[in-house]
Amino acid sequence: MQPPPLINHGYIGCPLLPLHKDFTNSMKVLVYYPIFRDVDTHTSVNKKFSEIIDAFNYLNIELDIIHFATTGIYFNDTCLFSFSSNKYIRRWQHLSKFDVINKTLIHKSYDFVWIRAGLITPWFWSFTKQCKSVAKKVIYEYGTFPFIKEINSRFDKSWSITNFIYSKSLHNYVDFIITYCGQDEIYNIPCIKMGNGINKNIIQPTTPLKEKNVLHLIMVSSVFYWHGIDRMIEGLANYYLQQNPKKEIQLMIIGRGSESNTLQSLVKEKALDSYVTFYGEKYGESLKKLYDKAHVGVGALAVHRKNIVEESTLKAREYAAVGLPIILAAHDRDFETVSQFIFKVPLDDSPIELNKLVDFFESLQANNPNYSSELKNFTQKHLTWEAKIQKVIQLLFPTKTNP
Repeated sequence: MQPPPLINHGYIGCPLLPLHKDFTNSMKVLVYYPIFRDVDTHTSVNKKFSEIIDAFNYLNIELDIIHFATTGIYFNDTCLFSFSSNKYIRRWQHLSKFDVINKTLIHKSYDFVWIRAGLITPWFWSFTKQCKSVAKKVIYEYGTFPFIKEINSRFDKSWSITNFIYSKSLHNYVDFIITYCGQDEIYNIPCIKMGNGINKNIIQPTTPLKEKNVLHLIMVSSVFYWHGIDRMIEGLANYYLQQNPKKEIQLMIIGRGSESNTLQSLVKEKALDSYVTFYGEKYGESLKKLYDKAHVGVGALAVHRKNIVEESTLKAREYAAVGLPIILAAHDRDFETVSQFIFKVPLDDSPIELNKLVDFFESLQANNPNYSSELKNFTQKHLTWEAKIQKVIQLLFPTKTNP
């Protein structure tokens, strides 16, 4: 099976930070994303990869892309190496076959290389060194840092020692690290503190009418323990134990993951079957209909369970793009200037206090009836991938990007 084509999906228009057009038109960038693009194409990381490519294309930046499929390693649309049909051999090849990539890069030249990083193995280390030899700047991007708690398999964990060893001298080859978790530096390398971006094409031009007598909460996630959905369920149980709940609250859980069965059992235990609905995975028009019904988006509520206090989730940006106020536990720097649209809860394991959420939402409706349009306008101006990438370029080449 071939990976999805690398398509520019077009542009619907949003304000961007100014860059010198002649400079960006002459730029050449290499992007490395080590994900299987033909597996789980609707996952956040796959969507993010496609959206980043789309943004580079819109900015008229010449782009080479190294990506993976179950069939092999690809340089743009050319297969450099075909993987074995044996899944165990293929796993090893996915980890170690950087020699074919390095040979392809020998005669290349780039302004910068954007590397989605993970565990630093000897082969990944050799690839990083090769990138530094062909580019003016090399940046690592970590989706989460620290990321060790997200690693489940013994095979992957066994490489943590090489990660520790090679990270000591990584500063010789990597100029900046993009972090979504707020660190000033990682491995003695300065960080570019950045929030995730959003696909400009999902920003809805209008807001549908919502049901008034029920408060619908939507949580779109992979349903892992750090999403803290148990906190919301415990909060609902406490809320409905009151003799006179202020308003009916319905929780829609979209997605599937390792915690799904545990959470379904908790809902039954708390007798909340009438108030919590598990929809499984939804995409496209089916997901849009649920967003149209929702009043508030629920972000990750327990990232402290993987030692994180600041985050930048793609789903929180998607909620904003469809005009939903957001429940957040960890700090998210992208929403600092629009805190009036954020219901902040403690970053701990306590049940969510839903009486306070009802008060928050009713106050927001009364004091700012145009909140949905304002949120979407904010997203369009500040949270698209085009705006994020331009900020990165300005930091990498500050003397060349002023108009």
